[in-house]
Amino acid sequence: MGLSKCAASGGTTQVLTTLDEGKQEKSHRFPQFLPDGRSVLFNIVSADTKSFDEARIAVLSLDTGQIRVLLDGGTNPRFVPTGHLIYVRGTSLIAVPFDPGRLEITGQSIPVLDGVSTTAGHGLALVSVAESGLLAYVRGDIRGSDRRVVWVDRQDASNR
Repeated sequence: MGLSKCAASGGTTQVLTTLDEGKQEKSHRFPQFLPDGRSVLFNIVSADTKSFDEARIAVLSLDTGQIRVLLDGGTNPRFVPTGHLIYVRGTSLIAVPFDPGRLEITGQSIPVLDGVSTTAGHGLALVSVAESGLLAYVRGDIRGSDRRVVWVDRQDASNR
């Protein structure tokens, strides 16, 4: 599935991206508008992607419709106020200098911290950054998809 946008107040949905079948794209996910509101960071996942460490990080210019791949390998790209693009590879949070005006990487990637929890089947990294630059994350490793809902009462007795 590609990306779409809709006004917060509702209305019609506008398609932003469509999957490139020639490149066997399976999904576009984890979008983030850049501060100018005219471009969007996101992940491209292909049919042959075995883990999100193989996903591509791209940016879409809403003015031109052009998609540019910025990085091969990583998930959950986010632009942060320091002028960096952060993303997760494995359980490592990585930062790379990024120029949002030119939509270009401007330096080398460096690891910021290890031990960020991610979901194996969905590529979701459990990390968030506020506009102030404050970072919050769930410490852990790559979680499998073998979760289940369990009902627990006040006496902590499991009712399955």
